[in-house]
Amino acid sequence: MFAIHDRSQCLGPEIHPKRGARIAFWKLLRWLDACEATKKAKSQPSFGGMVAEDVWPDLHENLQLHSRVIDLGRRRITLAPLKCRYVALSYVWGQENFAQLNSKNIAGLEIDRSLDGLKVPATIRDAMTFCEKLGERYLWIDSLCIVQDTTDKHEHMRSMEAIYRGAVLTLVVAAGSHANHGIPGFKYKFDPAPAVTEIQGLRLVMPPSPSFNAAVNSSVWNSRAWTYQERLLSNRMIIFSNDGIYFQCKHGNAQGNMYLDPHDQLRPRAINDSKVSADDYSLQLEERVNFSVYTRIVSEYMSRRLTFPDDIENAFGGIGKIFGIIFGGSELLYGMPLSALAICLLWYSEEPLERRRGSKAPDSNSSRFPSWSWVGWIGRVGFRHTRNIGDRLISKVSWLDPLNKLGPLSNEHFGPPERNWKGRSRWFRQMSIENGDHYYIRRHGNPAHWFLYPMEPFFHNPIPIDRETGILHLRTDLQNLESSAI
Repeated sequence: MFAIHDRSQCLGPEIHPKRGARIAFWKLLRWLDACEATKKAKSQPSFGGMVAEDVWPDLHENLQLHSRVIDLGRRRITLAPLKCRYVALSYVWGQENFAQLNSKNIAGLEIDRSLDGLKVPATIRDAMTFCEKLGERYLWIDSLCIVQDTTDKHEHMRSMEAIYRGAVLTLVVAAGSHANHGIPGFKYKFDPAPAVTEIQGLRLVMPPSPSFNAAVNSSVWNSRAWTYQERLLSNRMIIFSNDGIYFQCKHGNAQGNMYLDPHDQLRPRAINDSKVSADDYSLQLEERVNFSVYTRIVSEYMSRRLTFPDDIENAFGGIGKIFGIIFGGSELLYGMPLSALAICLLWYSEEPLERRRGSKAPDSNSSRFPSWSWVGWIGRVGFRHTRNIGDRLISKVSWLDPLNKLGPLSNEHFGPPERNWKGRSRWFRQMSIENGDHYYIRRHGNPAHWFLYPMEPFFHNPIPIDRETGILHLRTDLQNLESSAI
């Protein structure tokens, strides 16, 4: 339950002064409490039979070791305490310049009450006030908890799955296009009660607010690549839009002006609990073929916008760690799980693509991202013929080792294994009753974790990719020629 004992003290007069909005806020608190109360104790996952401790670190330990948080009680930045309970903020930065944590001001911001004199954008200021009213002491905000001008920033980019999955709640500001927009309900006091208007003498009651999908999925916040990762990784979200308050957790969606509780199993199914939202904007890992999960998320991710093209891998880092797990412990390189490299190369463009030119490229006419991966391009991509492709693919490629005179590498390390591969005895071939798709599960693994084809956990060394240049080395049996893809 939440760390406050008297709910009457958590709602100040400056927040939602109208009766309808106050009711919506209290309803939100009940949903949060219900979500935590109904959370079942779950064991560490064992993806594909792998030992959980080897693949899924304790998220709170990870946060305690590697992150700072805002201590709202002492109004300062501090290292996260052990087993820290915290709220994370997800919002749109925009092009605004505002105060950020850096190597010059970090010492001063670790002093009690130092945040009182710091000029922060309206969204961040409102988020701090909201968490105080909610009764939560610690808040994680990227601009104030990551040292922006040191290697600390890159460490955090690789740990976003720990940050957002470890948060008790993600506060989402799906309103406006910049950090100075503020949280609706603070700045211009929206009222989610039904609006009444008069047209030619007739009094008409207007719909109180759009559905969850209409309000949230169409927002600027939902169009950004960084926030897509944050949405997928969050376990529980309060979402503020210009139209109302919304709530999402693994139990379903709800909105502040409706009386449906997503934790009530007897409730009727609401329109805003659509399958689209549940499937497209959550990491549905169980009873899903791993490659199907990958292609769906990559396709959606590539439709998002990035302010800086170089961030294509960084904004995918947290999701990439999850993919590493469901692809047998595989490393991801240029967005590709190496254990499925042969399959992942079968992406295609869904629209004219533009070559990704990053600021770190040697010159304006080159790219530091390889053309054979989707990360090297800007635009929508897709994957063809993914159904049962693990059983249907006959590879005409042999992988070559760039560190050993282009000697041959084992095919089963980077794609579907040969028919006579001895490791097949450790796997069961299954068929989905729903659509007839074939998939594989480990004999001693979790039957809910489905693999496109048998994948053995291994360390990818050597690999057919030159890590310094990004060149992929292979030999095609059709032409019997050695080839390299840049």
